Amino acid sequence: MDQGTGAGVARHYEPQLRRSFGAVGNAILTLSAMSPATTVFVYVSVLFFLVGTWSFPATVIAAFIAAGMSLVYAELGTAYPIAGGEYAIIGRVLGRGTGFIVFVVLLLFYTLLIASFALGAGLQLQTIWATVDPRLAGLVLLVLAAGLTILRVRTSWIVTTVMLAVELVSIGIVSFLGFAHAQDPIGRLIVPKAFIPSGGAAPITWSILLLGLTLAFFNMTGFNVSVLFSEETEKARKRVGRAVMLAVAVFVFVVIVPTAAALMGAPSLRGLSTSPSAMVYVTKALGGERLGTFITLAIVVAIFNALVANIMGFGRVLWSGARDQVLPQPVNGWLEAVHRRFRTPWVACLVMAAAGGASLFSAAITGLVTLMGVITLVFMGLMCVSAIRIRLMRDAPRRYLMPLWPFVPVAVLASFVLMATGQTAHDLVIVLLTAAGAGVYYLAYLRPRSATKWVMLGAVEEPEEWSGTAAPGEALKVMRPGAAPEPLPSATTLEPAQSGAALDALPEAAEG
Repeated sequence: MDQGTGAGVARHYEPQLRRSFGAVGNAILTLSAMSPATTVFVYVSVLFFLVGTWSFPATVIAAFIAAGMSLVYAELGTAYPIAGGEYAIIGRVLGRGTGFIVFVVLLLFYTLLIASFALGAGLQLQTIWATVDPRLAGLVLLVLAAGLTILRVRTSWIVTTVMLAVELVSIGIVSFLGFAHAQDPIGRLIVPKAFIPSGGAAPITWSILLLGLTLAFFNMTGFNVSVLFSEETEKARKRVGRAVMLAVAVFVFVVIVPTAAALMGAPSLRGLSTSPSAMVYVTKALGGERLGTFITLAIVVAIFNALVANIMGFGRVLWSGARDQVLPQPVNGWLEAVHRRFRTPWVACLVMAAAGGASLFSAAITGLVTLMGVITLVFMGLMCVSAIRIRLMRDAPRRYLMPLWPFVPVAVLASFVLMATGQTAHDLVIVLLTAAGAGVYYLAYLRPRSATKWVMLGAVEEPEEWSGTAAPGEALKVMRPGAAPEPLPSATTLEPAQSGAALDALPEAAEG
């Protein structure tokens, strides 16, 4: 694949989105997208079902991998604070062709994730009202969430913050119940046991260990959404990295604690592992039917919250691709539309919601989760490769420099390769076919039109971010795809000694 436009490109995107929040605001929106309650009550239940008590050790290991990956995102996200996220970063570091393949694979991932959230909400409602069709219920919630994504980012942020508080309260209740009824913590947390619905224990094989680790890491992901809101974050070159690390730190805590509590307090490990909703099983067994119903409703609120935040983020990726002229006209123009009043990419958000709604009727939630786990390994593995490659680029942008480079990206990448060996052939084939189709489109349509298609410009810069780099009196210029380039001062690369331990004193993350 040909090399991307590179960090030294002399054209920048025109500011179109409104910068509305700082590091903490970005982190809260990211946590809403990661959805702690959805992870704990839906995805961890899948993990219990598939790998039993191996869930806790796998989650702890996955937490270390996620911490390393947050450093990768902090460095790359501050280098290229662009709404396109991973494809925008990988395309500029590893080449435009590779970036386009990632763009297409990510759209598949986002579609499946939206569908899995909506289906998960429907399944939770079915546990209260048995006559509810989970897919139709999920579709109704998806439509409502899509409507909220059109509103001003600040308004959506307030709504998601309130719902995030409800999520954390529900997680706290389950954790308290589990620890209050704890039994045999060593045996339940350390000794791996898997169970089958018909009764008896299942053998713990190497493939089960790798599957559990992959799904546990997938449960920890979602922090990439911080980068997707780069163009709406003030002083993004500093604060995006802080937001990523803050979101991961909080999320790791609120996932590990209830996972341990459920394992320690469950009346029956077999009941926990074979229940369609493990956490609700624990809540009802230890706290009663009414509390279980409350937790179930809290889960629905959490999933709705995640739908709002994720459609917002994923819509920005599609919008960014249209801005880079990935499709023929007039489709790019439609998808690139920004709401005049709310300054949100409303058409792209609605298209992503529609794609998720269509996928809602295509598969069971377990199948969606395992496929998304494979896709996660692919695009995050390429992010690790980009984190290694960017240090070798002469014209790399100024950015946060992670500590322990290159150990962190190499170690995380090695763990991904190991996890990939335990995935099903079915999921691997789907990802490979998707990548192959994207490669054909790129070579046949985009590459021959590289002057006007898949045009990747420089990040939207805030004027103060150029202080000290522009010549006296030189104004910051921004360009749109297809316009003639104008010279801009090249960004400087921070040396390790200049970067400090974190983004110019990490404690500034207390800003809202």
